[in-house]
Amino acid sequence: MAGQRHVARLFDVLVSNAFSNVRDFLALNFAPPCSGLKIFALIFASIRCRAAPLLQRSVYGGRHDMNRPAPKTLRRRFFVALGHAIHVTWPVLSAILAIQLALGLLTGFVEGWSLGDAVYFTFISGLTIGYGDLAPRQALTRALAIGIGFCGLFVTALTAAIAVHAMRSALTDDGSGNE
Repeated sequence: MAGQRHVARLFDVLVSNAFSNVRDFLALNFAPPCSGLKIFALIFASIRCRAAPLLQRSVYGGRHDMNRPAPKTLRRRFFVALGHAIHVTWPVLSAILAIQLALGLLTGFVEGWSLGDAVYFTFISGLTIGYGDLAPRQALTRALAIGIGFCGLFVTALTAAIAVHAMRSALTDDGSGNE
């Protein structure tokens, strides 16, 4: 009976991984470029790929489910690791955000937009949403908008890296991120 449960669980894991890989492929390749779906698909695909060996260790590595920490403990470890990672990376994150905001304010000043419109344009462009209601018309402001986009990509990548690090730290035995 235990062998049948193990085979059924292995089948469930294989099927769910296959479906999640297809879902991620479709989300990454066929989602509109201005949707947040791509960002979330990249973040969760990265978390799943890095955390999969850690999650499967308890099932296939000889350890039992009894050794897995309780969800409350896992959540606490995650938030502690997240706070530590944000504390460590805050200077870099704030510098990138400051550069992004400065580029956006300069773009708004050159284009003659209000302060609110400039900040709105900065973060809508930086998050790669880009509604198109505000668009730079001059060559200089278009170049600045490219800089805003790159800064936004760095902020998104840093945020994803922090989340992956925190998840990995929460899933390891000692909570330090080292196995």
